[in-house]
Amino acid sequence: MSRSVFYVSLGIIIGFALAIACVWLIWEVSLNQNYIRTNNANPINEFDFEKFDILNRPTLGDNDAVVTVVELTDYECPFCKRYNQTILPRILSDYGDKIRYVAVNFPLIHIHPLAFTASVASECAYQQGKFWTYRRELFASENGLKLDNLLLIAESIDLDLVEFQTCLESDNAQNIVDRDILIAESLGVTGTPTFFINDKVLVGARPFGSFKVMIDLELESYGN
Repeated sequence: MSRSVFYVSLGIIIGFALAIACVWLIWEVSLNQNYIRTNNANPINEFDFEKFDILNRPTLGDNDAVVTVVELTDYECPFCKRYNQTILPRILSDYGDKIRYVAVNFPLIHIHPLAFTASVASECAYQQGKFWTYRRELFASENGLKLDNLLLIAESIDLDLVEFQTCLESDNAQNIVDRDILIAESLGVTGTPTFFINDKVLVGARPFGSFKVMIDLELESYGN
């Protein structure tokens, strides 16, 4: 290969890489602008997050931690999926037992018709002690949230399928999801993901830095 051909090829590769970087940057800016608009419409206030039955909700970290992070999620929400796959692992890695992380259902049933049943399915997985595994598979799945896939995920993580299906059809798990929705609405929550960091609320799939600032402030206020 001659030197001129090499440089032409190198230029094409660099140009292609720059084009991809520009598209990615535009996409990120667009997402951030959407988050900013969402958050301007929902300013940070103080809320009584303990209206949720947080002692009996799926939890990671230390139950006695001075900082509680409550996530309200919708399994059909693309921003919730993106947050859970990119930001949440870093929060858990960086803070570990310094926080208590709690999951709460908030399916936006008026725009996401499959989200309610997915939330019920996650509650049924919780009853078998595999909530976080099931939730991770829900967000990772590319096969949608129809019943067949909810059952397939349950089978793939070795849930008791008879117990799981019985739970899906029962009122118990559905009532838990309904209660979460009613409490969230009473607190003024309108979208997902929404987070309570102690009694402060953070709206939207913010970058990690937004969570770090608020969690660190709460930790400092308790001398940690």
